[in-house]
Amino acid sequence: MASSNPHTGSISKEKSALLCQLCKKEQKNKWKCLQCSLMMCQRCKDKVHPKFKSAESHQIIDLKDVGQLNYEEEIDFSLFKCVDHSWQPCCLYCEGCNVMVCPSCVDGIHKKHELVEIKMAIQRKVVSVRNRIKLNEFALKELKENDRKLREIHSTEKDSYDKSGDKILEQEKHILHILQNHTKTLKDELNEKWIDMDNSVSEEINKVIESGTKLDAQNKTLLEILHNNDPVETFDCRESYAKITPTVLNFNTMPVFVPNKLHENDLKFGSLKQLQSIPKRTTSISTSNTQFQLLNYLL
Repeated sequence: MASSNPHTGSISKEKSALLCQLCKKEQKNKWKCLQCSLMMCQRCKDKVHPKFKSAESHQIIDLKDVGQLNYEEEIDFSLFKCVDHSWQPCCLYCEGCNVMVCPSCVDGIHKKHELVEIKMAIQRKVVSVRNRIKLNEFALKELKENDRKLREIHSTEKDSYDKSGDKILEQEKHILHILQNHTKTLKDELNEKWIDMDNSVSEEINKVIESGTKLDAQNKTLLEILHNNDPVETFDCRESYAKITPTVLNFNTMPVFVPNKLHENDLKFGSLKQLQSIPKRTTSISTSNTQFQLLNYLL
């Protein structure tokens, strides 16, 4: 009993490295240019990025340090341009609207809104992102464990599937063996009775033929006596009558085969029985929304 296995991958294998946005090669990216918003491999950082215009003034950080910057010292907030007033840089963050705002916005539609410093907003976002990373790492760990358990279940049930299939075939062979033995017994018994019948009837047929031969010979003799027209010979011929053995016509007839009236269920030599079930267990992974709008300025 064979069955193909479709689960050839694993969660750990599916975590492929990010592509370098310059050379597009599959390798771990280690660097991020905050001005270009590009992720780069070590080679492109050293060989390609320096050729960019004003590359000397760009800030390149290790990806593992994202979210750990001293934003007050290392980020030029004049880079955050207001969406509604592109000529003005943003100065505050509106928590209610979840957007950065410039002085014109503060005096306008966001006048009575709850505003906080950009630095504080970014720090809150960084904390939120870090928490999300921890949750994702926990979820990945749990998914890997579930992947292991599922593969263990799949392997166990595949083994059970193969064994049950083999037992079904073994039971079929066993039943066929019983049927074949019973068939042989019936055939042997039938053949034995036929041999007895054949011998008995054939013996009586031979007796009939022998008696017929004697009667033919006797008739020839009698006809010859009559033809000779001799009274003495005719009188004496009574002692030469042929003795005919009585023919036996009473035999036990051949038995006939009477099949049992079997229902379809009588032919079923087994069934599949559910002995136990795998307990259902669902994993709840938090998917609460984390707002990344501000983080887009950093990554």
